[in-house]
Amino acid sequence: MARGNARLLIDDAEIQVSRGVLMRVAETALPVVTIDAQPDDWLSGRRGVMALKLRSIMCAPMLLKGR
Repeated sequence: MARGNARLLIDDAEIQVSRGVLMRVAETALPVVTIDAQPDDWLSGRRGVMALKLRSIMCAPMLLKGR
């Protein structure tokens, strides 16, 4: 789901993600959730987070029978 600065839903949003966040969630099977990624030490150091100017991030693993 994507929302713009005016908090309106963006129907045709191009999906852009931080590979570092995806890899961390895939490797640990733990979610990453933040409402402001910029001051977070780990997230602010990620090139994708900075390039995409990400603020709020929620990434959760999808598991089936523990895998």
